[in-house]
Amino acid sequence: MSKLPLNHFVLPLALALALAGSPVAAQQITTSHGVRMLPRIQGVTEAPQLRQALVSTEQILDELLQDIDALDRSRSATAGQGTALTETVKRTNLELERAKAAFDQADQRYRDDLAAFGQRQAAQEADVQAQIAQGAALEALPSAQRDINEVLRINEWAAKIGKEREALEAERNRLLADHDRVETERAALAKQRADAEAKLKNSRDGVVGQFGGIEDKRKIAYQQLRTTVHHAEVLRAQLSQVLAGKAPPSPVFDMASAKLRAWESSRHN
Repeated sequence: MSKLPLNHFVLPLALALALAGSPVAAQQITTSHGVRMLPRIQGVTEAPQLRQALVSTEQILDELLQDIDALDRSRSATAGQGTALTETVKRTNLELERAKAAFDQADQRYRDDLAAFGQRQAAQEADVQAQIAQGAALEALPSAQRDINEVLRINEWAAKIGKEREALEAERNRLLADHDRVETERAALAKQRADAEAKLKNSRDGVVGQFGGIEDKRKIAYQQLRTTVHHAEVLRAQLSQVLAGKAPPSPVFDMASAKLRAWESSRHN
């Protein structure tokens, strides 16, 4: 009885091992071109069928690569928006610092003027009390004993105090207006800061949300790429065994494999 050649047993075993990690039923892959079905692998043993299945799989790989390239461009653009947002934050903070510095100067001027007003008011009050005391002492003397020059001096002093009181009243009114202006500017500065922070937060949330959405899509795309690359690897292994040689070169397969390796490497770093 003649013996069967060793490769008679090796080929079915190799095919079984190759198919062990592959899907039995057709798998669904979604690309921007629509829903695609990976060709069935089980039971495919003829070279023409394998070649056709490989062509269909490579077409899906090509669509996935196009989608990933588009997502990578969107990711880069969104990252650019994040960089621009960082610059906007710096510029906004600088504007707020300048506005606050200007407000602080105006507020300090008001406080200095208010302190000076208080000092003038206290000095005038002391002057009033002194004038009243000296006037009362003069009034206490009999009319014949009053020095006319002293009477004139006391009266001129009273007139001077009256003018100073009018000036202080005008200063009080100015300070009241300054107070209202400072408080209005304080509220405006607080609103400017709140509006700026809200605007920046909305922009940041938008960029973060957009970036997160792109990352989710890229993850799904790469997961589908992994599935399709594996599918192509199995088909190429089967075709190599059927042809008793190496499967024909495939630039799209090589590109997809390299892209997948780079992505998986970046996830582990």
